[in-house]
Amino acid sequence: MSNPNQAPEFNRPTELEAVLDGLRTQFQLPNLVLGGPPQQLSGGFWAENWILNFAPPSKSTLPDRVVLRIAPDPILALWENTIQSGVAKQGYPTPKIYFSDTAHGDNRAWCIMEFVDGMPLLPGIEVVRTFAKLPRLAKSISETLARATADLHRIDIEPIEPELAKLSDQPISADGLIDEYLSRISELPDLSLRNAVKALAANRPVVSKRVICHGDMHPFNVLVRDSNYIVLDWTSARIADPVFDVAYTSLLVANPPLKAPKVLRPTINWTGRFLTKRFLASYEEFSKTNIHLDAFEWYQALQALRIIFDLENWKVNDIAGTRSGHPWFIMEPALRKLVVKFQ
Repeated sequence: MSNPNQAPEFNRPTELEAVLDGLRTQFQLPNLVLGGPPQQLSGGFWAENWILNFAPPSKSTLPDRVVLRIAPDPILALWENTIQSGVAKQGYPTPKIYFSDTAHGDNRAWCIMEFVDGMPLLPGIEVVRTFAKLPRLAKSISETLARATADLHRIDIEPIEPELAKLSDQPISADGLIDEYLSRISELPDLSLRNAVKALAANRPVVSKRVICHGDMHPFNVLVRDSNYIVLDWTSARIADPVFDVAYTSLLVANPPLKAPKVLRPTINWTGRFLTKRFLASYEEFSKTNIHLDAFEWYQALQALRIIFDLENWKVNDIAGTRSGHPWFIMEPALRKLVVKFQ
């Protein structure tokens, strides 16, 4: 007779048995088993995401369908779990985290979170499937991103900031980021980028307000269901000036990372600039604030620099090949031009 607690053979995450054992103990469900094979979700470059369906009846606070998220860095996983849980407790629309295990040293960390049904604001980065939909989706994309960002910036930072401070020496603020980049300036491949880092550090804008920033708010991280939105992926979140978020979203939208022939790039870029204007206008309307141009340009350069440092790290550590197709590679030339302007 087969062991009822032993999952059948199928494509699975390597941590699956540890996950199931942890859930059996945490939720007092000794007979918890899967009702079918795990389904891996596409689109993630840093973490793996799997849908798990449990055989009924579970009769507990653990739903029959959940998402298993597996992250390669336990410290960073704990960081994103802390922020995601913190904003969810205040009613912000993001998946609830039911259980996590991040105490694995150099091994991968995992968490079990709520399964949410919805469609991404954009279905993918293949231009054939996506480009034709941009004009029709322009209004909904820009307004949904703006509303999600403005709503997040109203979340109270007080319960979340002390918890972040306990976790690691990762910079909590954008100011900490530029200090980190100054210390890593030798990693940049050319003098113009290094000079730009120094110029940015010497001309920091005054922080107008401190809010929870998502740090990666773009159409692929926002799901829509009916007239509601759900925000995913809090790895890049931090506490910073609201313009930190606005600048990043504008940067991504203005330079759509769509795989396309060169002949279509001018039209795609025009559409991106159009979407950006709508996003900025909608954000100012929803947040009832005005975005100052100098601060906006500074934070855009900082966000571009953040991406460039990640790309250089991937190249140096020979992991760029494992992230083939990442939209940042498509954006890299435009990002370098934006940063170099500050040298």
